[in-house]
Amino acid sequence: MIYLTGDTHIPIDIHKIAASQWPDQMNMSKDDYLIVCGDFGLLFNYRETGKSLPSCSEDNCWDKEELWWLNWLEERPFTTLFVDGNHENYDRLKKYPALEWNGGKVQMISDSVIHLMRGQVYQIDNKSIFTMGGARSHDRGPVTGTEKRDAHIIWWKDELPLQKEYTEALKNLRAQNNKVDYIVTHEAPADYLYREGYSAYELPDFLLNIKETVDYKRWYCGHHHKDTGYGRVRILYDDIVQIGE
Repeated sequence: MIYLTGDTHIPIDIHKIAASQWPDQMNMSKDDYLIVCGDFGLLFNYRETGKSLPSCSEDNCWDKEELWWLNWLEERPFTTLFVDGNHENYDRLKKYPALEWNGGKVQMISDSVIHLMRGQVYQIDNKSIFTMGGARSHDRGPVTGTEKRDAHIIWWKDELPLQKEYTEALKNLRAQNNKVDYIVTHEAPADYLYREGYSAYELPDFLLNIKETVDYKRWYCGHHHKDTGYGRVRILYDDIVQIGE
């Protein structure tokens, strides 16, 4: 089984996947998956204090709260997968090596917490799934007040894909004859932003091109902090849905 939900911003919105809130998991195993559509937030090491990252060694950047949540996720009956969002600590995430898993590149955070990387196509439970993380933060740069949302504190330039990631995405889709079962992203295609009165930028424009040129069944994304949809695109926040819904 494969389920999806929106941003978890650990620890802010993680409670929606507790068994008391989502009892379907009691019938799942580690061979079943929950995909978080970006802003996973586990490797963040920032607690709304405005302080920069604490000093840490190459192999030990975990604080006690993060370790508690990592262990909590390990204890869930399912395996957690996530695409990256705009609120991830990319300085830490990039330290994990890229490995091959189910046909695409991943970063193994732990045995049952896995980062699905940008522009990849995975074969999971006999389903082909294309992933593309990233989004543009609205709160980047200094803001007024006591908190400064500067680079390497609450946003990273890596939140947006590099040209080589766009190129790899297109190459991997061509290898599938531009046909996949499902698409999972953090940002929505540009046509959704236009519907909501927002201006687009490079990533949603790229996603709109994918939407118009790739044959797919359903598209799932997060980022916009609401549960809604249009056509075959489903935007998730609190909802947890089984793939195909």
